[in-house]
Amino acid sequence: FGSSHQPSALLLFPPTLPMGANLCCTEAAPPKESIEIGLTGGEEKGKAHAETSATQDLQQFVGTWETTEGRYEIGVSDSPVELSFSETITPEIVLVGTLRRKGDWLEADIVNQAAGGTLFGYLRIQTSEDGLRSTFRSKDTPEWDPLGHVARRVS
Repeated sequence: FGSSHQPSALLLFPPTLPMGANLCCTEAAPPKESIEIGLTGGEEKGKAHAETSATQDLQQFVGTWETTEGRYEIGVSDSPVELSFSETITPEIVLVGTLRRKGDWLEADIVNQAAGGTLFGYLRIQTSEDGLRSTFRSKDTPEWDPLGHVARRVS
């Protein structure tokens, strides 16, 4: 920037910055949450750091949660960017799905494992001041439930 000096790394800041934060290029030491991509061979380091940040972000969802409708579990997955969802309503209704980030929400196709994996509907979850907010839509409905549920962490 105004000189012939070539930076040794390009710093990319996370896509979600605090309100009023400035996004710019710099040669300074990377912030704690940055991804460093070197000009030669840094791609793997950047990818590994991005996966670690994504995993840390998802950890806040892991646990047992309870709403007025029942209790569900969110667990870790083999993928660093996915979580598993499970809720047993009755022995005939065992709901499972894989939660993936989609904007501000985690979303999953929910299947009834007890009925051979038939599609049950769609779930989305996000953090809220009171715990987790979830909303559901059935396989036959194009609209999400406008109210949803707030879950509190049980464990």
